[in-house]
Amino acid sequence: MRNLVLASLDYVFLLRPVILIPGWVFMLLGYYSGRFWTGDPAPRWYPGGTLLLSLVIGTAVMGAMYVLNQICDRETDRLNRKLYLISEGRVPVGAAVAELIVLNAAALFLAWRFFAPAYGVLVTASIVGGVAYSVRPVRLKGRAGWDIAANAAGFGGVAYVLGWITGSPCHPVALLGVLPYMMAVGAIHTNATVLDIEGDKAGGDATIAVRLGIRRTLWLGIALTAGALISALALSEMLTAVWAAGSLIAFGWALWKGDPGKVATANQLSGRVFVVLQGLRFPHFLVWLVIVYLGTKWYYNARFGIDYPSMKDSRDEIQAARA
Repeated sequence: MRNLVLASLDYVFLLRPVILIPGWVFMLLGYYSGRFWTGDPAPRWYPGGTLLLSLVIGTAVMGAMYVLNQICDRETDRLNRKLYLISEGRVPVGAAVAELIVLNAAALFLAWRFFAPAYGVLVTASIVGGVAYSVRPVRLKGRAGWDIAANAAGFGGVAYVLGWITGSPCHPVALLGVLPYMMAVGAIHTNATVLDIEGDKAGGDATIAVRLGIRRTLWLGIALTAGALISALALSEMLTAVWAAGSLIAFGWALWKGDPGKVATANQLSGRVFVVLQGLRFPHFLVWLVIVYLGTKWYYNARFGIDYPSMKDSRDEIQAARA
């Protein structure tokens, strides 16, 4: 029975709930910013029905993108020993394809049925962009520069605007307010490419880290973080400015050390601090954050013997001890 439950949960964690969290944050930021701008602030202690539906749609779109990415990257994921579900055959490719089709179909139906046309257009564009990000021959993920732009625009940009137009008319102010968040996503993704250089090279992906090398990539991440700091200060987004100032120190330390392990530590710390700081604006979100964290920790330990969030893979040690 336990194994059946865990096998069923594979299809939930295939959506990668932990990295859905930043997308939720940006949608929330956009929604509450839009409502505040229109002079009709939304209550921050609980999410309204329209917001909940929008978050469901956003989750379906982002989750489908992650499933597609894992399908396309299953060989490099196997080499990098991460994202074990498809790369190790626990979830068959055919079942994963069926899941992403259902998710995208549900997102399109709900978006066009219950929201304004602009919302439906943006969801449709997000799905197309997700395909372009992962699938050859376009595969933006494997093109230096485009990999950063696609992540920054998708997470920091589209998610924020989707949140904005969930409860408010679309306005150029939304495009201005999204700048620090796009810079933040770009910085974290840039640094993350350092961690997968060998696997990406083997898979034929010319990511920004493959093209520039570790040190220059980290300098680019620092430059993007500085851009996030400047734009946040200009827009009086002080929580984001505090995050950017702290991240500059963390990323500078990683650059000084020049060790991918230190880069991973700095990046993980930066991402978590960003989520928690922004989550302070939405108390209801912090509750869900705790649920996702504890659920993920239990699942990875029960399914793989991995200690989340360190992601230390103890399976080799366990097998050796049994031998």
